Amino acid sequence: GCTKTGDPLGLQQLVFTSHYFNNYVIGNDQKKNTDVFSILKTNDNNIFRGTQGNNYILNYSADNLVRKTGELPDRLFKSSGHIRQMLETPKGMWIGYLNNLLLLYDKEKDSFTRYNADIDSYRTLCLTPAGNLFIGTMKLIMFDPDTGRTKTLWECSENALFYDLLLTSEVILWGSLANSLLFRYDTNSGKQDLFRVTSEFYHIEDICEGGDGTLWLAMLGG
Repeated sequence: GCTKTGDPLGLQQLVFTSHYFNNYVIGNDQKKNTDVFSILKTNDNNIFRGTQGNNYILNYSADNLVRKTGELPDRLFKSSGHIRQMLETPKGMWIGYLNNLLLLYDKEKDSFTRYNADIDSYRTLCLTPAGNLFIGTMKLIMFDPDTGRTKTLWECSENALFYDLLLTSEVILWGSLANSLLFRYDTNSGKQDLFRVTSEFYHIEDICEGGDGTLWLAMLGG
């Protein structure tokens, strides 16, 4: 449906596409910082939300019930920082924090297991078809959760951080970095390419796959 409104400059038309959007109440404590840094909608229509300043994850169920899960002890929360990444797995999800904390959530057991890849930040993660993790810092790292082993695949010579990783067609890994840099890695051949998408300096914060082999980039700064 649509709603029409008038003002001194003429008539405006506002179109609402309510079937695309739902509103979820995130709490009424306005004193707390509720900036959302990570959000995940799973295949069973659960929504998980991680925010700055909270030591837990909010879980919105398909029937719109809200509960807290993954609550961290104060000491661990202070050292780990806030959640920056959540990735769905067949049995749960990976949760990466700004600092040195990586958790695997088992939804059947409603339990969390900590993993240590000897990395100082888990803000940028990408899941492989085999169940391993690509981890982006100033390096691109492969982590095998079964063995605990890590392998450095690439290191940025410009000291730029990864902000997002996207695996397309299960073969090509794209990575967005600071300094307007875009990284391409062929997981089959190992071929690596680094592009600067503009002469201005932006953080490429997010990548999304479009149609016909295109990419959408969300850029901050300039």
